[in-house]
Amino acid sequence: MSCHSEETTNPAKSLISIPEISIYGPNFTN
Repeated sequence: MSCHSEETTNPAKSLISIPEISIYGPNFTN
């Protein structure tokens, strides 16, 4: 995943993106 580069530039964005996808995705229970 080329997101690795963005993760270093915007670490906060990654943290927000992970939970956001989980809540909106099927991983909501996880």
